[in-house]
Amino acid sequence: MREKGYRIVNPNEHVRLTNREIKRAERRARVAVDIILHTDMDLLTDRERSIAIMAATRVQPILASLIGEQKTLKEGNKFKLPMMPRS
Repeated sequence: MREKGYRIVNPNEHVRLTNREIKRAERRARVAVDIILHTDMDLLTDRERSIAIMAATRVQPILASLIGEQKTLKEGNKFKLPMMPRS
């Protein structure tokens, strides 16, 4: 665990911890998209501009995928059926 050390994680906590890490990844991807989209392309050389455009075309789908996956996981948890005792 970040800045806390190690602990044994119960299996029922794995989904919650996964969601937390996906949210962190989404925030980091949003920052990456903001950086590349707010780059002044006029100040770059042709080679730098082509690299920046390639980076933008690669990072935007990553962000979209993270957002979609987070929504999917959230929806899956929303309609969770209660645990039925086994006989």
